Amino acid sequence: LVPPRLEVTVRRTTDGVPHIIGDDLESVAYGQGFVSAEDHGCTLVDQILKVYGIRSENLGPGDDGRNTESDFAWRAIDIATIATADYDDASTGVVTQFEAFAEGWNAYLGDQGDDGLTGWCNGAAWVRPVQPVEIYVYARSIALLASSGRFAEFIPSAQPPIDAEAVGFAPTQPVNDVEDPDPDFSLLEPIDVGSNGWAVGSKRTESGTGGLLVANPHFPWEGELRFAEVHLTVPGKVDIYGAQLLGLPGIGIGFTEGVAWTHTVSAGKRLTAYLLTLDPESPTSYLVDGEARPMTSTDVTSSILRADGSVDNETRTLWRSEYGPIIDVPGLGWTDSAVLSFRDANINNNEFIEQYHDMIGVQSLDELQAVYEEHQGVPLFNTVATGANGRVWYADTAATPN
Repeated sequence: LVPPRLEVTVRRTTDGVPHIIGDDLESVAYGQGFVSAEDHGCTLVDQILKVYGIRSENLGPGDDGRNTESDFAWRAIDIATIATADYDDASTGVVTQFEAFAEGWNAYLGDQGDDGLTGWCNGAAWVRPVQPVEIYVYARSIALLASSGRFAEFIPSAQPPIDAEAVGFAPTQPVNDVEDPDPDFSLLEPIDVGSNGWAVGSKRTESGTGGLLVANPHFPWEGELRFAEVHLTVPGKVDIYGAQLLGLPGIGIGFTEGVAWTHTVSAGKRLTAYLLTLDPESPTSYLVDGEARPMTSTDVTSSILRADGSVDNETRTLWRSEYGPIIDVPGLGWTDSAVLSFRDANINNNEFIEQYHDMIGVQSLDELQAVYEEHQGVPLFNTVATGANGRVWYADTAATPN
């Protein structure tokens, strides 16, 4: 925690929507961090624990070991390492925004203490100040919602076939004797969530001037995918109203004086699946153009907090191909002859945060389109937009496998 150095004014409507006014974007981000902690403080810390793979250490194993499985999955996905490296090269504007947001969040925690947060984590020992890079890592993990995030539950259990002779037991059923495996490739279908959006141009309005936009997001009303409504103002420079996912700075969908936009989930795919043909000599090598390539393995240890307060460790070996993690997909698993891996089109999407930072200041449909063209960072959404001049725009510019 550091002494406050920024100043911002927050006014709330009778329904609690914060209107944040500051002298610059840094101050506004500070105010947004403060109200984020005040309104939904538990969500951000919990999601940081998730993407760093340390939920079990802080929350215990969870029902049926859910936290432990999640920890191993996110350690395998490793967005924390990738995004941390990218943060070092992020633009000054993005770094300033995330530093100020963290400062505001921590300022509220400093005022209230860990027993002053609203929600299920009130008073929890694991509630602590947050670091800017941790928020950045969490933001980057959201881009994986329709790709690595969907496969997370199938990563920790992916283990090579057991050699019964080598381990010295005779199984009651044949090991890895799979005939005509029937993988459940429905997992690769587009994520089954969506929203509605309507952009109405001037020719469809009664007055024949201007335009209208209706944003009707269908994300959940609770948890990390809930939207929080907010109004951000820097007099003479920025005036934007909209909503953002809990625990993040900026605006995800919203409007300025000159343009309004919203998102729906794109029906496109965000990953490429690879059904690997395994080397007959080794189930941990696969064939590419007839040549064997070894998988890589990493031994990962997760600390687990038990109900009696003790902590023990569990170690698993996590496997990767050159494309990405190996997964234990239902109906196929990992046989002597085949296993599934995948490549995520958003795992290295470092333009995602830069784009939404720049969208805060757009004043026209032309400016919005220019930001899209410059960054091409939208992770998984369609965009529906209306300009104040009555023009409308639809585009699916989401990250897509080549």
